[in-house]
Amino acid sequence: MSVTSSPILTIEQLFLDEKFLQQFFFYFSSYERRDLAQVCSTWRDILYRYPSYFSGLVPVLQCREMRTTGNQDKVKLYNSIIRRGFHSIALNGAT
Repeated sequence: MSVTSSPILTIEQLFLDEKFLQQFFFYFSSYERRDLAQVCSTWRDILYRYPSYFSGLVPVLQCREMRTTGNQDKVKLYNSIIRRGFHSIALNGAT
């Protein structure tokens, strides 16, 4: 018995389909994918699942802003960096 997925009938369903999105995201640069990850949680989760989508990017942290950021927001930021597979970060304004 084979399992088949339901057919995609609307544009909304297409833009939430993981197989389609995996191919769709390759048409964008790593820099553009950074913004696409903010469209919705489905897009973010797919993009974060594959670190190769962000190859060539280095996150830049503004140290002045980080000083006033709450601990909970810092934890979210660090988890985001880890989920995307970054191996380094750049610190701007570090003393």
